[in-house]
Amino acid sequence: MNATTDVKAPYNTAIFYDVENLIKGYGFSKKIVQGLSLHDILKKIGETGKTGRIATHKAYANWLNPTLSFLHSELIDLDIEPITVVGTNGGTIKNVADIRLAVDVIDTLHTHPEITTYVIISGDGAYASLARKLREYSKVVIGCAYKQSTNKLFASACDHFIWVEDPEVENDKVEVRVSDTRSQHLIEKLNGKDSNSNNLIWQRINELLSAFVDSKEYKKALECGINPSVIREFIGAAIPNFDPSAFGFERFIDFLAHAVENTEMAIYLFPPSDIKIGLKSAKPTNAVSLSKSNIKRFGNDNNADIRDQRIRRMTREIKSISTNASTKEVVEKLKEIIEWIAADPEFRTSLTEGVNPATIDCAIREIVVGFSSSRLGFTRLSELLSWLTWDTELCLVQNQTNKSIWKVIFRSSIPADFAIYESKMLPQGDRAEEKATPLTPWKIEKEPTKEPTSIFRQLSNLFRTKH
Repeated sequence: MNATTDVKAPYNTAIFYDVENLIKGYGFSKKIVQGLSLHDILKKIGETGKTGRIATHKAYANWLNPTLSFLHSELIDLDIEPITVVGTNGGTIKNVADIRLAVDVIDTLHTHPEITTYVIISGDGAYASLARKLREYSKVVIGCAYKQSTNKLFASACDHFIWVEDPEVENDKVEVRVSDTRSQHLIEKLNGKDSNSNNLIWQRINELLSAFVDSKEYKKALECGINPSVIREFIGAAIPNFDPSAFGFERFIDFLAHAVENTEMAIYLFPPSDIKIGLKSAKPTNAVSLSKSNIKRFGNDNNADIRDQRIRRMTREIKSISTNASTKEVVEKLKEIIEWIAADPEFRTSLTEGVNPATIDCAIREIVVGFSSSRLGFTRLSELLSWLTWDTELCLVQNQTNKSIWKVIFRSSIPADFAIYESKMLPQGDRAEEKATPLTPWKIEKEPTKEPTSIFRQLSNLFRTKH
C-alpha cells in the first residue's frame, strides 16, 4: 500500500516509524494493542495530499520482542521493512532506535536525492534537529504522532504535522480534581447541567468564564487581581487535556486575552512584568490594560512563554519525555529540570528577585510532555513546587498581604513581606507518613514491596537529592 493511490505519482516519499514512541515503551497497555493501527496512520498520511508513492518504508523497534507480534501482519500488508534495534544482550537501550532512524534518514538524504518528502512518525523532540537539517536540503518534512505526547519543538520544525488518535486517551474521561474549593464547586455545578454535544468548545469556555466571574468568592478575589494560572487550572479541570495550542495560541495568556474579550474580566500588566486578571470595572492604579491586540508586546518574562530564551536553551540541553513514562523517570526528569534552573546563570539572576511559578510550570511542560501536577498526586501547582524545592536552595514563597502573589526564589533572598509556602505533603523526618496528606494512588512499579509503603514515601525517596 502506498501513501497515495495515484499511480502516476512519483516515488518521492520516505516514511520512518519510531515504533518505540508509538507504543510508549515496551510495557505498553492493552489499549495500545487494541487501538494502534499502522493502516490508519498511513491512511491519514495519504489524505494530506502532500506525499507521493513510497520509495522507503521502515519501522524501528526491537522486533525480537514477542510483545510486538500484534504488528507483524501490518508490516507485511503495508510492505514495511522492520529494522531491529537491540541492546548489548538482546535487550533495549534508550535512544538506540532514535539514533538508527536518524542515521538512515541522513543516508537516504544523500543517496536518494529524488526523495523529496520525509515522514517521521514520532513525537520525540530529539527529531527537531533532524527535521531542520532536512529542510536545509529543501526537503518537505511531515511529522506524525499523538498530540498529547508530541514535543512542541519537533512539531514546529516540521512543514506539516498529522495528529493521530492515542488509543489510551480516546473517548476516556479524565477526571481532574483541584484543591481550590471555589473551582471545584463551580465545576461540579456546571457538570450537573445538561450538555449539548453539538456545542462548540468555545461555548463551553465562555460558560466557564461567566461562572468564574459571577462566583462571589472569585469576584472578590478578582477585585484584587489573581494569577492567570488560577484560571488555567480551573479550565484544565473542567476540560480534560485542555491545550491553548489547539486553538492556535502559543501561550495561555494569548488564549486568555481572546477568551475574556467579551467578559467582565480584563488582563492587567503591573510593570515591569507582573500580570494579573482583574475586573474591567476596577482597573488598578498604575496598571496597563492588555488586550489581544497588544498582549504580544508584554508578558514575555515570567508568564509561561516558551519563547523565553532560558526555556529554549533548557529544551536543547535536556531531553524531553512523555508523561506516560514511569513514575521514576518522571520524578528524575523533574529533578533534572529544577537542578538545571538553579544552576543556569541567567535563571539565577532572576531567582534572586523571584520567578513566577508559571515559568517553572512552562519549563516542566516543555520537557515532560503532557505533564500535570495530578500525575504525581498533587492537586495544584503550588503543592508540586513546594515538594520539588523542599531540599534545594530554592523555595516557593507567598506574599502575606496579597496571597495571590507567588514566587520561586532563593532561600537566601526571601523578601520581608513573603513567607515560605510549606505544603502539608512535605516530609517531616521519620514522621513523614504520619503528617503527610495522603496522595491519590496511581500505578507505578509492578514488583511487590517487602512492606507497605505510602505513595508519599515512594515519592520522597525518589526525589531526595544531595546538597
